[in-house]
Amino acid sequence: MTGAAGAALDEARGRLRLTAHQLDALALTVRSAAPETADQQRALDELRSAGILDGQDRVHPMAVQFVLAMTAPLIRMLVETSGPQGTSAAHVAVAGEDVWYSEPWPGSGPDDPVTYQRAELPTIVWDLGRLAGLHRSRVPAGATAVSAPAGLVDIVLEMASLGPAEWDDARTVALATTTTERWPDLDAQTRARWLAIVATLRSWWRVTVSWGDEGAGTGRWLSVLDCGADGYWRWDHPEDRTDDGVARVSLVPVSGGGLWEALQGLLPSSAELRAAVGHGRG
Repeated sequence: MTGAAGAALDEARGRLRLTAHQLDALALTVRSAAPETADQQRALDELRSAGILDGQDRVHPMAVQFVLAMTAPLIRMLVETSGPQGTSAAHVAVAGEDVWYSEPWPGSGPDDPVTYQRAELPTIVWDLGRLAGLHRSRVPAGATAVSAPAGLVDIVLEMASLGPAEWDDARTVALATTTTERWPDLDAQTRARWLAIVATLRSWWRVTVSWGDEGAGTGRWLSVLDCGADGYWRWDHPEDRTDDGVARVSLVPVSGGGLWEALQGLLPSSAELRAAVGHGRG
């Protein structure tokens, strides 16, 4: 059932579609709290039109499950992506057996509706891979790890954060600024490989998984450059700095299968979850 301003409920497929204001209003209603702003009051009417609230403002059971999972998850995941169409950030929440994730479009704004999808625990890695755009890929022949100054790699982050109109121009600038004069410490082989990575870059993505109390700092992350025909490159930050004190980044070639295993490795073990829960109660 579809309502005003994009609010929608799809019970058969376990989906909700909400704007930020509608999400806030829904969370307040689940807590039996009154709307705090005019936007939230208007959002209540839109939730009623969509069938998410009934005539007595009782919340649909599936929407209650969604709000409780998203507001008090045991495991939180963030999938950030950047590409020619813009940036996006998908959130995944796990609370007991309940799993929900958001699926925003790149470049969408705060007033755009977002789809929230119910999922299952056994499919979490599949869902993370799909949200990141993971695909089959082999390591290019002869590819070896590249160690580059962090400042050089920051150029790619800046490029990946731009919108579609600036993407190609930013790529041209990134290629043009990888010069001997600006980066004299790069050897010829590293420079050639780096230029190939920038020239073929399709997207950047990072998956961050945390658990326990929010803000406790327990978690892991995986950062990746998708270079299409030039393969995937995992973005690592070595703990040790070079003798000159310059922070460096390692770009390690990895297959799609290797990234699948790396995504599995981000998830907390049973022991880690027990420790986090015990710490939170203490």
